Amino acid sequence: MIGTILGGRYEIIEIIGSGGMAIVYKAKCKLLNRYVAVKMLREELQDDKDFVERFKAEARSAASLNHPNIVSVYDVGACDGRDYFVMEYIDGITLKEIIDTKSIGWKTACSYGIQIAGAIEHAHRKNIVHRDIKPHNIMITKDNVVKVTDFGIARAVTSSTIVRAGNVIGSVHYFSPEQASGGAVDFKSDIYSMGVVLYEMLTGKVPFDAENPVAIAKMHVDDQPRPPMELNPEIPEALNDIVLKAIAKQPSKRYQKSENFANDLKMVIADPQSISVKDEDATQFVPVVTPAGTGYKEEKNDKIIIKGADEEDTGRKTASKAAWVVATAVFIVSIFVIVAAFNPALFGLGERVEIPDLLGMTMEEAEKICEEKGFELESETGDYSEEYDQGEIMEQTPAAGLHKKVDKISVKISRGLSKITLENYVGQDVNKVKNALEKLGIDVVIEQVQSSESDVIDTVVRHSPSGGSTIKPGSSVTLYVNTGKEDTKVPSITGISIERAKVALKAARLEIGEITYVEDEKNIGLVIDQTILEGTVVQTGTAVDVRVGKAPEQKNPPEAATPVKPDSNGDQNSGAVSR
Repeated sequence: MIGTILGGRYEIIEIIGSGGMAIVYKAKCKLLNRYVAVKMLREELQDDKDFVERFKAEARSAASLNHPNIVSVYDVGACDGRDYFVMEYIDGITLKEIIDTKSIGWKTACSYGIQIAGAIEHAHRKNIVHRDIKPHNIMITKDNVVKVTDFGIARAVTSSTIVRAGNVIGSVHYFSPEQASGGAVDFKSDIYSMGVVLYEMLTGKVPFDAENPVAIAKMHVDDQPRPPMELNPEIPEALNDIVLKAIAKQPSKRYQKSENFANDLKMVIADPQSISVKDEDATQFVPVVTPAGTGYKEEKNDKIIIKGADEEDTGRKTASKAAWVVATAVFIVSIFVIVAAFNPALFGLGERVEIPDLLGMTMEEAEKICEEKGFELESETGDYSEEYDQGEIMEQTPAAGLHKKVDKISVKISRGLSKITLENYVGQDVNKVKNALEKLGIDVVIEQVQSSESDVIDTVVRHSPSGGSTIKPGSSVTLYVNTGKEDTKVPSITGISIERAKVALKAARLEIGEITYVEDEKNIGLVIDQTILEGTVVQTGTAVDVRVGKAPEQKNPPEAATPVKPDSNGDQNSGAVSR
């Protein structure tokens, strides 16, 4: 494929990666003069319907996402029956290469984890589960920016995300227990994989490893991992707990959102002592694969009650004992709460503070309350909201209520109702329009077109939906961008009358240029020469100058330039045009 030009636009330069399904090439886009990556399905798989559909699904999934930490998809096509898609070229290396070659500090690992979680959170909001998060699919640029790629087995969250036993898809070192056992796969499965990636960044090793994939899959389901702190004592205890929570066996014990995972990592970087994510119940169950491969069962206790003739009596004794246990527990908890309220330090609770409820307030209102109560207020722009008006606080961390003492409250500001009215962007620079639309939360699709009316490139010729349309954030707008005037071939107009020459040029979408009359008794009224030769490819609207013959001493028509008379040698002077 090296040297091949795909779609008349992308010149293949070299292979930069390959996998079981596709080969990735570095290419040069001749139209926009930039490097891109072209992912092409392997030739031997082009007749396999499952692989073709999976490959196309990757292109659709990635193209629907627009996030700074996700590799962008620019174009799709086919060459000699082989499907390909064009995506952003990343000048960097995979996270796996970094892990294998050097030690990653825990703060850098957290930074990478935050960016990965941001990308996956964006995919989850689009209802897409990646299902194959691993260091091999994560690129790191020279500026330490994370780029998540390879949505080859990504799926929308539906019943189809249940993987049949015996047909598990994914990378065995990184997939979740539910993937290993053929259970339902959802957002929390991606969170498990992110936890494994963070574990490997911090320790240089994956949590589970064995001689064959089946054994590794069984370890994901049955075994507890060694805490990262045992392998790397430099890891803060809070970060150790974050990793263990992310890779909990039961999905309900993990982070429920990638955003929460990222927020805890941010807090660890800011102050490792300010966060506690320990779950005392995390080690109280041992999940196992059921024979049918349908999920987990949790052993509640070690007792087996055998029902018999004295079952009723046994039931009464059990109920009485249970009531006594409950009453005792309630009494102990009550004493604990009363004592803790008056002396929290006695139980290691530390100082507690009441966090005010800022939801629905403007920043001005919130700042006033925080100033009165001694909190620092940090804000960032959030998403669109049907509940909160523009400028109102839609999220806060920590939430309102009694918490361990903190000095800062972080809030997100609503962008307002999720309706956007499009302007008329025709004639504007494509980059400015794209940036403006993306800031509004709109996905932008760019289509390259040639215009017969303008030669100003990179301007918007038209867009869909058109100006004045109302759309929701997350919708897509297609910008049709001018690449210059269309090309056309110059016809032969020599030997015909000037009137017919004008008609021929007009049919080719060209213009008649300067007409110079010269004395030529054999070609009176006919075109003798044209400045642009027949067959030359030029832009539409180009003017073609001509020379036309006339009788000696004949006056030039008003449209003609000053005639050029032959010199003594019979040649034309410097105003002549050679053919």
